[in-house]
Amino acid sequence: MDFHYQKKHVELLVEKGIIPFKVSELECDFTECTIRAMKDRNDPNRPFPLRDSPEAMAYKNGIYQHGIVPVRQWYTEEHKNGNIKCNKKKIQNYLERKLLNQAAGIADLCISPQELLNRLGEHEHYCPVSLTLRDELVDCSATITTDYVAEYQGRYYRMAGPKELQLFLDDSERFAPVAPRKLLPAPNHRPHRRTEAEAKPMFPKPI
Repeated sequence: MDFHYQKKHVELLVEKGIIPFKVSELECDFTECTIRAMKDRNDPNRPFPLRDSPEAMAYKNGIYQHGIVPVRQWYTEEHKNGNIKCNKKKIQNYLERKLLNQAAGIADLCISPQELLNRLGEHEHYCPVSLTLRDELVDCSATITTDYVAEYQGRYYRMAGPKELQLFLDDSERFAPVAPRKLLPAPNHRPHRRTEAEAKPMFPKPI
């Protein structure tokens, strides 16, 4: 789809519920673009003239460079799909596991941060595997990616790392049963991961 090169285009797509699975930006040197345009102008078989003079190309390039920055930022931060890491095999694996009512990883599947938050399971931001196996409350809220998140029975579960994710995928009923065996304590009794900026004022300053 060759369309959204400005933020207003992205907003129109989102308004209609259209989210590209992957966004790939093809880069071409401006000099190369100008040379190609010149060759096209001299092509005797060109059916109709285009606005591809050096001046027009410079104008179009300026508009593109100005508008593409917020577009890159949107897809990188909101949907994590501004690259081509994922492939058809990953999508197929997700769909197959869903059909079998099995847990499935959602990494690189364009899940927005808000959607992830809205559909978190009963463990919220805490790793169910760490809680079940070691009675540990591991706060995963600081992780902004979905690399270690799984979907099961319509809910999302965050894991502490790749090992915990694989354990959850292998035996999701054990770690997220219909009737939870281990419940989270009250919010004021839960550990919370702090950022470096939050933790620094809590310690005495060196003399």
